[in-house]
Amino acid sequence: MESRAAERKVRLTWSVAADAPRLFADERAIRQILFNLISNAIKFTP
Repeated sequence: MESRAAERKVRLTWSVAADAPRLFADERAIRQILFNLISNAIKFTP
């Protein structure tokens, strides 16, 4: 993912609030959702 972002000259950063609630969900599904969101953001960023 980082190499794809670098090719498009997009910098990826992330942060999580210290008081963010714990998430109980299907890890595979959450990974796929995040991957798709980030991939689309990179793809469609001008």
